[in-house]
Amino acid sequence: MNRIVCLGMIAVAGLPCMAQNIHFDLTPVRVFPFESPDEFQRFPGGFVNANAGNVILGAIPSDPNGLSDGNGAEIVTATGAIETFVFPTLEVGENIVVMRVSVQSTGDGAAIGLAALDGSMDGSIGTNVPANSGIYRDRYRRMVLVYDPPGTTVTPVIQVANVPGLHDLSVYLDNLEIYSIPKGVQIPSDFLYGKDTPWTITIPLSLPDGATPLEMVRIDAGTFTMGSPTTEKARNYDETLHQVTISRDFYMGKYEVTNAQFRAFRSGHDSLSFEGYTLNGDNQPVVYVNREDAVAFCAWLNTQYGSLYPGMTFRLPTESEWEYACRAGTTTRRYWGEDLNEDQACSYANVSDLSTQQPWATWPVLNCSDGFVVTAPVGQFPPNRFGLHDMMGNVWEWCYDYYGAYPPGPVVDPIGKQSGSYRVLRGGGWWGHARNYRSAFRYYWWPSFASYYLGIRVVLASWTP
Repeated sequence: MNRIVCLGMIAVAGLPCMAQNIHFDLTPVRVFPFESPDEFQRFPGGFVNANAGNVILGAIPSDPNGLSDGNGAEIVTATGAIETFVFPTLEVGENIVVMRVSVQSTGDGAAIGLAALDGSMDGSIGTNVPANSGIYRDRYRRMVLVYDPPGTTVTPVIQVANVPGLHDLSVYLDNLEIYSIPKGVQIPSDFLYGKDTPWTITIPLSLPDGATPLEMVRIDAGTFTMGSPTTEKARNYDETLHQVTISRDFYMGKYEVTNAQFRAFRSGHDSLSFEGYTLNGDNQPVVYVNREDAVAFCAWLNTQYGSLYPGMTFRLPTESEWEYACRAGTTTRRYWGEDLNEDQACSYANVSDLSTQQPWATWPVLNCSDGFVVTAPVGQFPPNRFGLHDMMGNVWEWCYDYYGAYPPGPVVDPIGKQSGSYRVLRGGGWWGHARNYRSAFRYYWWPSFASYYLGIRVVLASWTP
């Protein structure tokens, strides 16, 4: 079935978001709290005779937002293990089925599937297996399935698998809830996901066929340690550790702004080429944009689309927002790990590597190959735990802040110096030294400067610095 994400609402059964607002009962048909083995059939090793996990019913981490009461299931899995839970078949009538379950993982190698089989167990299936299961790491989120069954019954199924070759981990499950909802109603997204805003939104730019959309990912508020410890490899003097609180949720571009997206604003823009290698493909990140160009693009987004998002503003990220989103809960040099041998980056980012060294033999490179000589089309590498792609490598990204020293103590929503000569850039580009590709690394340039390695990533936020 079709699902349309709107501001604060989900329209089901393919109806537009202005569909008639029919009231419905929010009482679930059934709740499985994972407190008794009688609630489900367990298939250790799944249906493929893989290794089994260890299922423990009892105390699990609680959630301050109410997604877990601290009593549920812990599935402890070694690498490659699979556990499948099949729940009793339920009568749902001629309605839409909404299934939601609270999930938290101790690692980012978990593949977690939520499915609804029709009553015969051999017919239609609705399923939700997130591409980036790291979004569940160390915090609860709701996994949600909205399904239009062909009949009047469904059989809920949950499968937890540990991706082979990574590490042992635990997955916590609590409160599988099944709802039967009349077709044609509007379902508040906070009912589905626990917040009144969707996890992702897409800005409706007019783009050519095949162009990557301007998609924004919700970044939840939180507190983190910004900067780097004195022991970090390749650390710079200006990365003083300090505690930062991001007090409000915001949306950040899932990808860097592409050429096609920027040309929706400025049709004649040309990102040119670098020594015969094009930088101008529709889905490559826009380059040869200075900070004034980046600010102008945000202003245009506000003029064209701001009315769709009342109380929110498109702008550049603050430096603290950028590092918070890049780290995505990690404390290592890079969001994929320490990578002390400088040989893992090419699996996660478009960096200065052996591919770049082929035409330019004297350039500094990392000891790996990512397959791209210059900028890569956005989204070619795995996202971080927040679902953001290319937060390191590809192009440097302009930030809001003037460059300056960090404050000595804890701060809330900092915006840096109030004046200065240089503006902050973050993330590293497709060429540069290995030290550039660190979550804490800071770079800066004159705001009027534009080059083949400088680009843009935007945020949509409820406050303006």
